[in-house]
Amino acid sequence: MHGKAPEPIHRNLLDRSEIVKKNPKITAGLANDGDADRIGMYDEDGNFVDSHHLLLILLLYLYKYKNMRGKVVFTFSVTDKLKKWRRNSACRMKTQRLVSSTSPKS
Repeated sequence: MHGKAPEPIHRNLLDRSEIVKKNPKITAGLANDGDADRIGMYDEDGNFVDSHHLLLILLLYLYKYKNMRGKVVFTFSVTDKLKKWRRNSACRMKTQRLVSSTSPKS
């Protein structure tokens, strides 16, 4: 795609959404940018799942199916939905914001 930013966001991937919707054999679609530091996903119905929700899904999987109960360390750019999920669920994972040693001091 020429002339578009490479972010794997819904507006850049509309054709992928249609492919997932129209093919019953496809149960998920994943997309990342060129250096794979950003990710997006489509569910089986072609609905976009952003990276913040993917992190929540991963945490739920680790908690519920892998029985992991350790501390979760996250950066400032992570959604507050992580804290809300932890507060509103049976999950008692401890969370801690990671502060870079190169971050400006306030």
